[in-house]
Amino acid sequence: TCQHAGRNLIRTDPDGKITVLVDRYDGKKLNSPNDLAIHSDGTIWFTDPTYGLKEEPSEIGSNNVYRFNPESKELHAVCSDLDMPNGFAFSHDEKLVFISDTGRIGTIRVFDIPKSGASLTQPIFEIDIRCDGMCVDSEGNLYTTSQGGVHVFAPDGSKLGLIPVAEQPANVCFGGADFQTLFITARSSVYSIPLRVS
Repeated sequence: TCQHAGRNLIRTDPDGKITVLVDRYDGKKLNSPNDLAIHSDGTIWFTDPTYGLKEEPSEIGSNNVYRFNPESKELHAVCSDLDMPNGFAFSHDEKLVFISDTGRIGTIRVFDIPKSGASLTQPIFEIDIRCDGMCVDSEGNLYTTSQGGVHVFAPDGSKLGLIPVAEQPANVCFGGADFQTLFITARSSVYSIPLRVS
């Protein structure tokens, strides 16, 4: 879990025990971790904008995207040039990473995932939408939360359609027994919709 107020990344065990995984970068307190995804190699990637700081100054002085290795405890900033990194998702084959920037220019930047230890380079393309959380289906389509509902994009970034939601959505994920149910968190409710893809 990313904790805004706690300015950390935590793990909650099935019995309720909470462990702080990381809360500092180069000895400085993180801003306010926002969204994460776990890579199949066990590393945890997360965004760290300043939304949760309110009036407090950032100790780090930048809004980074990090890769954290729970085994080695190494925290590496893989991207430092986004204004306000927010939503985060890997492609189904883990060849691409999608990062939403909800700062001055709302956009989703799509990067090739570099070799272990390397930083992200130039995005290979961008999707022109200001979105919060997002997820990817087994066919590589991207589901983004923005005004009006969940906007769906093909793997090449072209718009496929919109799943209307009655209130502003914040995040999405697949679940259910067959992973063909899309769950949508919004301002005051949680919604679900069955899909034909997992």
